[in-house]
Amino acid sequence: MNRLPRFELEDFFRRFAFQPEMINLSPSSPVSPTIGELLELAGLPPTALQALSLDYSETAGAWTLRQAVAALYDDLEPEQVIVTSGAVEAIALTLEALVEPGTRVVLESPIYGSYEPLLRLLGAEVTCYELAAGDAYEYDFERLEKLVRDSRSEFMVVNPYNNPTGRGLTSASSLVALAELSGRTGCKIVCDEVFRLASLHGDPLPSALDTAHDAIAIADMTKAWGLGGLRIGWLACRDAAVLERALNTRDFTTNSNSIVSESLAEHALSVRGPLLDAALHNARSALSDLDRFIEDSRGALSWCQPVGGYCGWVEVNVDSAMPVPELCARLAEVRNYLILPGVVFGTQWVRFLRIGLTAGGERLVAGLGAFLEEATAN
Repeated sequence: MNRLPRFELEDFFRRFAFQPEMINLSPSSPVSPTIGELLELAGLPPTALQALSLDYSETAGAWTLRQAVAALYDDLEPEQVIVTSGAVEAIALTLEALVEPGTRVVLESPIYGSYEPLLRLLGAEVTCYELAAGDAYEYDFERLEKLVRDSRSEFMVVNPYNNPTGRGLTSASSLVALAELSGRTGCKIVCDEVFRLASLHGDPLPSALDTAHDAIAIADMTKAWGLGGLRIGWLACRDAAVLERALNTRDFTTNSNSIVSESLAEHALSVRGPLLDAALHNARSALSDLDRFIEDSRGALSWCQPVGGYCGWVEVNVDSAMPVPELCARLAEVRNYLILPGVVFGTQWVRFLRIGLTAGGERLVAGLGAFLEEATAN
């Protein structure tokens, strides 16, 4: 691969998400607060940012923000964190630091669409570990270990509370099992942890950094707390050589973050508990509405209920003259409901939809009802 292909997921959102009156039923993050609401929650006046100097930030991120991020992990130092422009830059910097032509990688599938094209552009040999409906989209560690050994992979990319299924690695014990597999095989872990704190049932997951000392973790302010407009993410690891390579690459990309965004992110982390609680309350409330609607669809729709994160993976079992991707485009154009077609995660997912729990139960039921009306009318 000499050039990056079309980013199907982002392209679909670009076509429809920002149109007036569009109702987004596929958000992967919570409803975003305003700056005023965030400052008020943090106990700060509206003028709190006025003293900021609009100068460059450090390339690795403001030291105080890196301290706040490091506090999310066990036994991690601020200098082991690089703050990035969202998780998407953290992904790119991490992969560029790890991959040389011929590097062998196991990649969880489905997964966010930047991973595989970037890996292949960098010359990696990619083997996909596909989450299977027969396993309720949970990990089968015997199958994974065989794949790792057969492919002789050097690292694997995993995504707890997987986007789009909300499943995959879903318990502390599964993270421990993954760390043990890594130790046995020598295959290191790159863990996309943007959803790990967003447990829909029980306690949040530990970080891979807390179960595997040589893991690399990627996260952001978007998925757990709904602060995508800050464009703040990070990568964290204990390998100084990886961090050095990532920082060098950053000199050629964004170089540094907005000092305003970093300051707001630091304030947000000081009140991360209330922000997360509100998001999880909304997502959990939508689960029962969706479960009831899908059950009442008499097999037209089916799903494995998500365990964490804010995404749901819905299979369409209706025979329609119009394929699911075209139905999704029509739904946006005619009904102003945006539902992401599963095909943006790969052609094998052509009969699936990704919905977002934080869109709200009533809206999701109305939008999926409109989708079924369009499907049966065509």
